[in-house]
Amino acid sequence: MEEIEQFIIRLKEKRLSVRTIEDYYAVLKKLFVYHQAIGKDLMDLHRNDLREYIVFLTQTNNSISTNHHIVVIRSFYSWLMDWSGLKNNPCINLDYLKEEERLPVFLVRHELQRLYELIDEDNFITTQDVTMLDVMVGTGIRTTELCNLKAGDYFEHDGFGFFRLRVTKGDNEREVVMPEYTRDSVLRFINAMKLRAYTEEWIFPNSKGKQLTRQAAYQRISRMLVKVLSRKKGGHTLRHTFATLAIMRDVPLKAIQKQLGHQDPNTTTKYTHLDITKMKAIYEAAHPKG
Repeated sequence: MEEIEQFIIRLKEKRLSVRTIEDYYAVLKKLFVYHQAIGKDLMDLHRNDLREYIVFLTQTNNSISTNHHIVVIRSFYSWLMDWSGLKNNPCINLDYLKEEERLPVFLVRHELQRLYELIDEDNFITTQDVTMLDVMVGTGIRTTELCNLKAGDYFEHDGFGFFRLRVTKGDNEREVVMPEYTRDSVLRFINAMKLRAYTEEWIFPNSKGKQLTRQAAYQRISRMLVKVLSRKKGGHTLRHTFATLAIMRDVPLKAIQKQLGHQDPNTTTKYTHLDITKMKAIYEAAHPKG
């Protein structure tokens, strides 16, 4: 495990996000435990050893998840070659699996409309929950970014509402604009907090006025989405929804990329499933008014 620990230290030095580091560690620990059980050291693995391991992964993982493991393992061994002087990289010619094409989970228009109708009827859904939903659908920000929003991060310019995101994936600050309904929702919520003499810094705090955790935010979001979705739920569903709505309104890809905080435009293209003809057909078929 020493090699993995040293690799994790290197990732921290590169200032990768906590979630990314935790994910890399989990992937590599699984690799270590598997080979430890059959008496093999990570420094002594050969290409066929890793190929057998990939076959093992496919028994419980889809191709996308398995390829993610391959990405992490390749990165680890590439670093290991420099750090330890390892002479033979077992990842040479370790191919990725062919990924099946599938659309990400998002809310089509009638689902979004129905969701708001249902949460209006639910007395256990708070105003804060609905405002969080408005922000995530209207801006496409990540759940972690939502939890890190402070009162001073909201500002206006030329009649538009903005959030300045200071804690982001990759530590790159950015500003995101919000549609009118999201701006109005946020202002109503902030003003209501002021009337209660609320003095904490977080826009969306927990019940004790402290910072809302990502896990708690996920639970709140999922509690709302379960009303209209039987499939996977969570903050990324709302990011996909934002991206889909933006595409349907012909928002330029560059603007979507900036709003979502993607450094690589290819990430945005894949994220927003840009087969426009196919997407419009699905979207319009899902709602009689298109």
